[in-house]
Amino acid sequence: MGSVGAGGFGVGAGETENIASQLRDRVGDAIRERVAEGVRERVESAVRARVEAVVRERLAGAIRSAVAEQFALGSGFDISRIADAIHDRLDEAIRERVVKEFASL
Repeated sequence: MGSVGAGGFGVGAGETENIASQLRDRVGDAIRERVAEGVRERVESAVRARVEAVVRERLAGAIRSAVAEQFALGSGFDISRIADAIHDRLDEAIRERVVKEFASL
């Protein structure tokens, strides 16, 4: 039969420390996972909000500019070129907004 150690449950001091260390590791891992999950969710939400804001602010203007550019170049209505032009205009605006927001953190 084991002797009653520091923990009072028939385990020695070394075993108590080993159990405490294992519990600390498990709790620490669980806390890190929860914090990382929370951070990922907040970052995802923040990025989504910034992207939505840029699209709301800039989409109509990007469409108008892309269509006008196509007609000004005399190349008619090429939907893939218009889509590329809209993408280019929004891409830069989105990148700037997201980078600016997270640089201030």
